[in-house]
Amino acid sequence: MRLLHDYLRKRRQWAALRELRTKFASRNQHLMDLISRSNQPALKYSLPDYENLTDMLDTGILTFDGILLGSSPRSLKEVVAFLNLSYSAAIVMRRRGMPTSFSPSAQDFGLWRTAVPEPHRPQFDMLVQLMHPEIQQR
Repeated sequence: MRLLHDYLRKRRQWAALRELRTKFASRNQHLMDLISRSNQPALKYSLPDYENLTDMLDTGILTFDGILLGSSPRSLKEVVAFLNLSYSAAIVMRRRGMPTSFSPSAQDFGLWRTAVPEPHRPQFDMLVQLMHPEIQQR
């Protein structure tokens, strides 16, 4: 009986990870679609940074790991990948009935904006506006 219980638990865990990857892929594709339709040259220039799903997911995971170890993201790509991972995880958690307090707000994005290197902050602002038009920054 214990083996069956362990098997089912692991199967649910893998299903949650597959669901997270699927949601992350969907969010990343949505981001690329928004960027490609944007009339902002600075965003279109950054599009290749976000095209490789595996690279973006790895970047999000490594950034999460770094944050747990006390370091801050050092690039716009790291912040975007981490935010997409966090947002995707929150959606999966809600679907599975787990409580989560992640809910994007202007305050959250203002905090993350400080982690973005100064030259990339205008791009970050544009990305937030594209992905979350309901949020008014600053």
